Amino acid sequence: MYEKIRSRKSVPALYEEHLIVRLPFLLVIFVLEPLVQSDGVITPAEAQAVRDTARARLDAEVSEADTYVPNAPMLQGHWKGIVWPADETAERDPSTGVARNVLEKVGHASVAVPSGFVRLFLAKNSCSIDR
Repeated sequence: MYEKIRSRKSVPALYEEHLIVRLPFLLVIFVLEPLVQSDGVITPAEAQAVRDTARARLDAEVSEADTYVPNAPMLQGHWKGIVWPADETAERDPSTGVARNVLEKVGHASVAVPSGFVRLFLAKNSCSIDR
């Protein structure tokens, strides 16, 4: 299956072929008209120029990725000085004023599935557990 997929032309390549101006012989126009479908919008050289321009733009953007510094406007004003959780300067075990065991209990309860929930959900949606 993957060989068949790889052997096919990409969608952009097929679209480009559809747009390219074809200079068929008169015989081809009259005899094979249904086989030669083209909008005749651009020449092969123009298609190559579009591809080259797009590639150059992408290459320029990729080359700037290593030096890019994101702007985080939501960290201005009252949020100034806050650090991202993944930052090494972030506090790992902040004092919240709530005991750790209470926070753990709340955390576990917030993601626990209530007893009988799955059976009730399946019953209301006409499903069977025995499938």
